[in-house]
Amino acid sequence: MSRGEVKPGDMIIYYSDQHHVAMAVDSVRAVHASTEGVPVRIADIDSIGPISVIRRIEG
Repeated sequence: MSRGEVKPGDMIIYYSDQHHVAMAVDSVRAVHASTEGVPVRIADIDSIGPISVIRRIEG
C-alpha cells in the first residue's frame, strides 16, 4: 500500500528493521508512543520516521 492510500486504522511500520509501529488517525496523522516512559501522542505520519511498510487490517 502506498503512503497516499493511508486510512484511519492502518498500521504504519517504521525503520528498515521495523521496530516502531503507529496507527493512522487519518491520512495525515498517527498515534504512537515514541519511547518507553513517554506518553502516547499524535504526530504527522511523515515526521515519526522513515516508513518501511503500511498495512491495513481488515476483519
